[in-house]
Amino acid sequence: MLFLLAACTSGPSGDGSSPTALSVEAVTTVSEGDAQGAQWQGQYQTEIYTVSCEGVCGPVQDGFSTVSFCDVGERDTEYLQVEQRDGLLEVEVNDPISFYRGGVYRDDSLIIGGYATEHGGSVEMTALVEGRFEEDGLLATARSHVRGTVELSDGGTVSLDCTGSYELEGVWISELME
Repeated sequence: MLFLLAACTSGPSGDGSSPTALSVEAVTTVSEGDAQGAQWQGQYQTEIYTVSCEGVCGPVQDGFSTVSFCDVGERDTEYLQVEQRDGLLEVEVNDPISFYRGGVYRDDSLIIGGYATEHGGSVEMTALVEGRFEEDGLLATARSHVRGTVELSDGGTVSLDCTGSYELEGVWISELME
C-alpha cells in the first residue's frame, strides 16, 4: 500500500489529474510553503482509503509474490513521521514511497510529493498529496502514478501504467522521537 493521500485539484503542477502533474520532476520539486514554526511536527496514525484506479495496475505474479499497485476499496493504516521547519514539510512512512517533501502554508494547507522505484528501477512510482492540517490531525487527498515493466516468473513481462486516487485521515499521536 502506498502512502497516498485522492485527486489533487491544484498545486505546483496544475490540476493533478494528468500524468504531467505526476511526473518525477513535478513531485520532487514541490515548493516550500510560507508557514512559520513547527506546529504540525509529530507522529500521525493515518487511515488510507483507495478511491479509484485507472489503467493497468495488476495484479501481476512476479515470481516472488502477487503484486497489485492499486485496489479500489482497500483500507490501510500507516504511521507518518512529519517534520516541519517553517514552510518546509518532510514526511517519512514505511512504504514503497518512503519520503515526501514539500510545503505547509499559513492557512494550514499542505502540498507534498514523493518518488520511488521498485523491481530494480524498472517501475517508477510518483505521488502528489494535497490537504490541510486540522486541530488534532490532517485530512488529505492524493494521486499516484505507477509506470514501468515487471518481469514475470515465466520470463515474460507486463507493462504497468496505473493512476490511483486516495483519501487520507490522520490523527496526531505524539511528538517525534529523537
